[in-house]
Amino acid sequence: MPWLPELFSAPALQAVQDRRRREALISMPYFDGLLTGETEALIGSFAGEPELHDPIRGRIRGARALADYAADMAAWLRAHEVVVEDVARTILDDRGCEEVVLRVGGGAALPYALVADHPGPGGALTEMRLYYAAPPRPPLLQPDPALGAVAGIAEHPCTVTDDGRTCAVEHNLASPPRAVLTVHASGGDVVRRYGSDGDL
Repeated sequence: MPWLPELFSAPALQAVQDRRRREALISMPYFDGLLTGETEALIGSFAGEPELHDPIRGRIRGARALADYAADMAAWLRAHEVVVEDVARTILDDRGCEEVVLRVGGGAALPYALVADHPGPGGALTEMRLYYAAPPRPPLLQPDPALGAVAGIAEHPCTVTDDGRTCAVEHNLASPPRAVLTVHASGGDVVRRYGSDGDL
């Protein structure tokens, strides 16, 4: 998740599959896609104008902005010899959540998660939201009153991505107001939290 694999060149796909021990690619993982350098595939993965929300860079909107962002991120990952370790992927028909740990220079660990809405034709993206340890940012999404049933799991829930094993909830904390992603085990216990103090 989240890029559309059919948009990447055969050599780029082969390199990713080789790194992942030939795992079938239902979708191209976020960082793998960035590191291919194939910005047209990244842009083409969106149903319309690309839109990505980054805690530090803010809203990245439009093809040119996404291309610049992807190039900057790929350069940073290479310069700091970042190793990406998969944690979990929760993929539904219309939304997915990808969690990784970035090992910077083989040492410091940065938990990192993203939620991608992909209700478009063939799983095309409409929006992507990134969560990692950063200064608190204002809420990104409006709470969904229909999600009151998960109120015991999260304050002001906005979206739920639940595959029966893992439940990722984007929600807003009230004090101070900020956007947070909390991942719960099927029993309801918080397993990981992104976007707030003490990211797990």
